[in-house]
Amino acid sequence: MPRGGKREGAGRPKGTPNKVTQDMRELVRQSLDAVGGIEWLQKLASEEPRAYAQLVAKIIPAEIKATIDASPEMLASLEAGRKRASDRAKPES
Repeated sequence: MPRGGKREGAGRPKGTPNKVTQDMRELVRQSLDAVGGIEWLQKLASEEPRAYAQLVAKIIPAEIKATIDASPEMLASLEAGRKRASDRAKPES
């Protein structure tokens, strides 16, 4: 058996979910249905907003990839803001 390098075709194909994760997600879906589904989530949001916000934060992706088209003026303004923030962060001598 070769050592040290990646074997062609080894491992799970990219994007294939882990079986345990898949099973766990299905159990969570079933438990949500058992406690009332949407109605339960709405009740949670109104009675326990902090818990609801934490739940939502776990579900929403932490990173969003986007392409933004900006005018040269907008880019210059952003760069000037970065420079001011950087200048403020530097300790004064």
